[in-house]
Amino acid sequence: MTKPLQVMSGEELMDMDYKPIKFEVREFLHQGLAILAGAPKTGKSFFALWLCLCVAKGEPVWDCETAKGTVLYLCLEDNRSRLQNRTLTITDDAPANLFFVGKLPALEKGWKNRFESFYQSRKKQCSLSLIRCSASESKVWIIVMERTIKTSNL
Repeated sequence: MTKPLQVMSGEELMDMDYKPIKFEVREFLHQGLAILAGAPKTGKSFFALWLCLCVAKGEPVWDCETAKGTVLYLCLEDNRSRLQNRTLTITDDAPANLFFVGKLPALEKGWKNRFESFYQSRKKQCSLSLIRCSASESKVWIIVMERTIKTSNL
């Protein structure tokens, strides 16, 4: 059975009360989905790492205030040596509230439960470069990083 399309009028939308949008990086990275896309070798991974470092340290991103939090960076394309070199390129110190994951078990091997366990073991907000969540409030931030591939004209 197909569910009917749920619509609302502009008047109904304007009459609704919503909580303010929560930002991890003020006016830049808000709760919800963000997509970071670009051609290969344009600095997406460096930018994501820098963003994670800024949030973990509570340092501004450009002139935008950050909400300091625990960060779990899913750096699935980097080995530890490369990750250390990239981190040292950006900063001399990585805070204790910045965590890295280089490999994920297969979906059927329980990676979701492992993430939930990580969140629950820290009662503070958990900020992730690919997924951000607050264990106490079940708020989720997702940043998807994707390489764009040059294709021929269609």
